[in-house]
Amino acid sequence: MLKSAQGMEDMRKWKVLPKSYTTIPVLLTEFQASPLGGHSGVTATYKRLTMTFYWNGMKQDVEKFVAACQVCQQNKSQTLKLAGLLQPLPKPCVGNIDFIVGLPKAKGADTIMVIVDRLISSVCLIHTQLRG
Repeated sequence: MLKSAQGMEDMRKWKVLPKSYTTIPVLLTEFQASPLGGHSGVTATYKRLTMTFYWNGMKQDVEKFVAACQVCQQNKSQTLKLAGLLQPLPKPCVGNIDFIVGLPKAKGADTIMVIVDRLISSVCLIHTQLRG
C-alpha cells in the first residue's frame, strides 16, 4: 500500500488496465522488443512500464515475455564466475614393458620383450635372450 503523498501522486499517473486487455502484448513488445525498449531485460522493461501502466500480474507477464524473447536469450550476458587459471594435466602413462620368459630357444633367443605404446595404440615384440 502506498503511504506517501508522492506515492499517491504516482498512482494517479497510472493507467490501470484489466488483465484481459488485448493490447498488453503490444505494450510488452513496444517497451521491450522495439528500438525504444532495446531488449533491456526484465527489470528495465518493468520499470518503464510501471511509469505509465499497471495491471494485475504485470511483473510475471514481463518475466514471461522476456524469457520468450529470442533476441534477449541469444544476447544474454554470462553471470558465472570466471573459471580461473588452467591447471596442467598429469602426465599420462603412455606405455609399459613386459617380458615373456621361459620359452624354448629359437635363433638364440628365449625371451620376448613386449612394448605397449598406448599413445599411438601399438605393440612392439622383440625377441631377445635372457641373461642371468
